Amino acid sequence: MPSKKMNKATRLERNQAIATGLRSLQSKTMIPINGQLMKASDAADLFDAATKAEKEVAAARANYRQTVMKARGAEAAIKVVVQPIKSFVQNAFGECSHTSATFGFAPRKSGRVSAEVRCEAVEKLRATRVARGTMGSRQKAKTHGHVDPASN
Repeated sequence: MPSKKMNKATRLERNQAIATGLRSLQSKTMIPINGQLMKASDAADLFDAATKAEKEVAAARANYRQTVMKARGAEAAIKVVVQPIKSFVQNAFGECSHTSATFGFAPRKSGRVSAEVRCEAVEKLRATRVARGTMGSRQKAKTHGHVDPASN
């Protein structure tokens, strides 16, 4: 029979209930576990250790989330400062200067494409359309199918 997945709260309740039940037995009661005998109090200690570990994980997760929120807040605070500093450095020392590169600011990319590159792109585009046999909406509108009346 497949085991059912349990959430953290269910595991904690189960572990605490089993530990309480084991402690209610006589302290010298021996329980067979995987072919070996174990004291009930030792088995209860195992469940207590698992419960403690689950609680430590929850505390660590809460601390992690709080730390992440602090980091996000700090990033938001510096985000508004980066662009003015970049503008100042690039205006004062030049976009391509060594000082600007020291700050980690790269010069702006030129958005212009040369005429040769554009011409080559258009040629490739047209060759691809011919190879695939694709047509625009106006070319499609000009094509019409005809029914042969002799086939009836």
